Amino acid sequence: MNKFSFLFNKIVLEKKHLLILFVFISVFLHFPSLKGKFLMDDIIFFVRDSAIQEISVKNIKYIFTHSYFSLSNLPTENTNTEQSVKSGYYRPVAHLLYMIEYNLFKENELYYHLLNSLLHGINSFLIFIFISMTFSGIIGVLSGLFYLIHPNFHQAVDYCTGMVDLASVFFAMCGIIVLSKYLLSSSSIKISFFSFTKNELFSKIKGLFLIFSSLFLFILANLTKEISILAPFLVLVLFANKIIKIDFKNIFVIFIHFIPVLILLKCRSYYLGISDFSSSSLFQNTEYYYGALKALFLSISNYLYPDSTRIFLQFLSLNSPFTLKMYGGLLFVLLTVLLSFRNRYLFSAGMIFFFTWFPVSNLIPINKASKDFEIYYSDHFFYFPGLAISLILAIFAIHQFKNRKFLNILKLMFVSLIFIFYSYRTISNSKIWTNPIKLNEFILKNDPINMNALADLGMQYFIKKDYSKALGYFKTIDDIYTKHNIIADSVSQNLNNLAYCHYKLGQTKIAKEKFIKAIEIFNGNFLAYTGLGDIYLEENNIDSAIEQYKIALSINPEYPPAKNQYEKILKLKKLK
Repeated sequence: MNKFSFLFNKIVLEKKHLLILFVFISVFLHFPSLKGKFLMDDIIFFVRDSAIQEISVKNIKYIFTHSYFSLSNLPTENTNTEQSVKSGYYRPVAHLLYMIEYNLFKENELYYHLLNSLLHGINSFLIFIFISMTFSGIIGVLSGLFYLIHPNFHQAVDYCTGMVDLASVFFAMCGIIVLSKYLLSSSSIKISFFSFTKNELFSKIKGLFLIFSSLFLFILANLTKEISILAPFLVLVLFANKIIKIDFKNIFVIFIHFIPVLILLKCRSYYLGISDFSSSSLFQNTEYYYGALKALFLSISNYLYPDSTRIFLQFLSLNSPFTLKMYGGLLFVLLTVLLSFRNRYLFSAGMIFFFTWFPVSNLIPINKASKDFEIYYSDHFFYFPGLAISLILAIFAIHQFKNRKFLNILKLMFVSLIFIFYSYRTISNSKIWTNPIKLNEFILKNDPINMNALADLGMQYFIKKDYSKALGYFKTIDDIYTKHNIIADSVSQNLNNLAYCHYKLGQTKIAKEKFIKAIEIFNGNFLAYTGLGDIYLEENNIDSAIEQYKIALSINPEYPPAKNQYEKILKLKKLK
């Protein structure tokens, strides 16, 4: 064993110290984001979503019976919920976590950002544990470090609602580690079916505990985010790396860990009316697979060399030509495949990449709203598959040219430069999240029709009372919806924003028209009813104002603007 290996193995033995180090590095690299504010989906969930603002049986029941983006307007029996868009994302555990966070931190953004940074450090440590169990301690440490410092994870870590990615990977990695521990222990224990010694009985109870624990963790992972549906297959590296032998019992245990996937499918079918993944017309379009490969190569290239910050969804036309960056990703894939023939570790890493990438590749169109002729991807989609790329980089760093001293020195220098470059980029990316306007303008440079960025810019300028600028951004969104003939509750919400801008600019007639149109699209829009009430009140049409406030409160009884105005009018009427 050389000095380099000895040093790594010594670090590996101090797992507690390594966990503290990983968490410290994570908080340090993402420290600028601690000053960040709520943005986009953060506002939807942590500011507007009444379903998470109080821990109650009613809210928990609602969370488990509705889709991911249907919670910002908590309906009652007076609301026509059929008009609400069904995204196809069933993530109740994510919402439970949001509920816990909100009731702990309220609207103090610092704690949300800090918790995400801590969890990213823990996830990197869990990846180290798994890779150490299935490959080696040296590769595990390097994989964990590559994963920890990578700049493309800033969206998952620095975005408050990135908790959905962080938590899903946390539960999935815990489940994988527990399942791996069971497989490793069961392979060395032979228990008679007909008789047990005391030690054998204890071993069997321990084994059952590990199985049920891993099943529970995979259920949590799948109900947090769908990226982990193939996660149990990651333990196949135990067979590929010849750590344990293939036998029927182990294969059976692995396959029963897909019960959580069946639970996810059943819940999506029962509560959202979506029967399976394959019902989308995407599967009828062969060009889609070609587009998915282009998105894959581009994502890998962006992961290896993060030359620009892509924050949210990027759309890639199926007919777009191959770019230089796509060829870079293709070259990396070909090199990995060729070298895997003489290095089983690379083969295993490739297998891990496939099982983590496939669910987020759009080849499984989990969201029914997926576009038929475009591939969409975002950096946070790579949060789980990123562990495989980090593993491949670590294997290249350790195993290639390992007997050539001069090349080892060059390799060490190169790896050190990568760590410095990635760390610098991570800190730079994290700083962007502290300025919402600058962040959104940066997003629009890369994606001019990014709906989230347009909406958030509109809200930021509205808060600054620059209503003309805000109106321009909301009008752009409305034009996009009109062009694509989209009718959904998101259209209704944007009409709210347009109406309030017109109202603040003194254009009450236009504002009234927008509010009425918003209600026609989604009659559970309590914001629109409240806005109409404000306009009627200004026009001294007291009875109409009361009627609108009453409807708003029947939908959301605790909405302060409607509640305060309604109570104020009633007091005035009593005085008269």
